[in-house]
Amino acid sequence: MRLRSKWITGILCVALMIGCYSQADIVAAKEEPPQGFIEIVDLDKNVLIKRVKFDNELSDKMKVVLADMRLNGRSNLDFPKGILMKVPLHTRVHNEWFDDMIREAIVIFEPGQQPLVLLFNRKNQPVLFTASSDGGLLGLVKN
Repeated sequence: MRLRSKWITGILCVALMIGCYSQADIVAAKEEPPQGFIEIVDLDKNVLIKRVKFDNELSDKMKVVLADMRLNGRSNLDFPKGILMKVPLHTRVHNEWFDDMIREAIVIFEPGQQPLVLLFNRKNQPVLFTASSDGGLLGLVKN
């Protein structure tokens, strides 16, 4: 009986160490230099209309958007009209409602509305925010 309980205890310890390692790996991740492309989608037509190389200037614009957001209680994540931007961004977002590393942000521009920012936490749960500014990102669509 003691051998069996020691064996079970050993398995649990190994499982906890693996779980802790995975979490520490995510938490220890640092902001990386911008890379990849911003994909811009027309939601009306459901078509990719543009790909823009993600650089330091666009990274700074995205940080302006992320700096001033408030939680949006909208439960319907269906966006039939507007523009969607998928932004590859490896950084930590920390505010009253969200504290996690992200690998991308999705910015939604609906006609006549403030920009929305959709982030996914470590558990891949969506959290929707309203941004106070587009940070100049909407200009990408017009260029």
